[in-house]
Amino acid sequence: MNTRYYRSKIGRLPFAIRNELNERIRDGEKGSDILAWLNTTKEFKAVVKSEKCGPLIPQNLTDWRDTGYADWLTDQGEADRLRRVTESTMTLIQATGGDPSTVAARMAAASLIDAVTQSESPEALNNAARSIAALRNAELSHEKNQLSREKLAMDGQTLELAKAKFRRETCGLFLKWQGNKAAQAIAKGPGTNDDKIQKLLAFMDKEEQAT
Repeated sequence: MNTRYYRSKIGRLPFAIRNELNERIRDGEKGSDILAWLNTTKEFKAVVKSEKCGPLIPQNLTDWRDTGYADWLTDQGEADRLRRVTESTMTLIQATGGDPSTVAARMAAASLIDAVTQSESPEALNNAARSIAALRNAELSHEKNQLSREKLAMDGQTLELAKAKFRRETCGLFLKWQGNKAAQAIAKGPGTNDDKIQKLLAFMDKEEQAT
């Protein structure tokens, strides 16, 4: 992009003012009305003070139409194109139920392949091959990450099932032994909780083996 005109009086204005100027030109506002507005803005008065320049004249506006405004129109067209591409891509993703990154990678790969078929340059072919390989690696990386997330989710479910089983078994053991007089004697006897637990475990093991 040629930045020469951004050193002009209009080019030195803040982005917001330049953008409004471009919109006014696009909407067909008269040049005289635009100049009357622009010359009275505090932003342009600040430029006049700092640059010690005179007011804007029709030639300044004509020069801007051919430079800054022309670039702005190009940028607007590119923005509209990208917006249309994005909307079309999202429609495709929703229709296929696919992952956005995977669908985008495949679309990009298809575009590269199409470009390759239009070129006979060895350098272009090599560059396209490297690009396709990079896209494939990115897709594989995404798939690995997805598998890792699924494995973590399954591990979490397994852990929750194990916890639930442990609680059920603990309750079952409590109901089984809480009425046993020998077990009650150990529980109410002397010693710390750890000592009592060890004695109860040894007692239960002995009883289980006997049966």
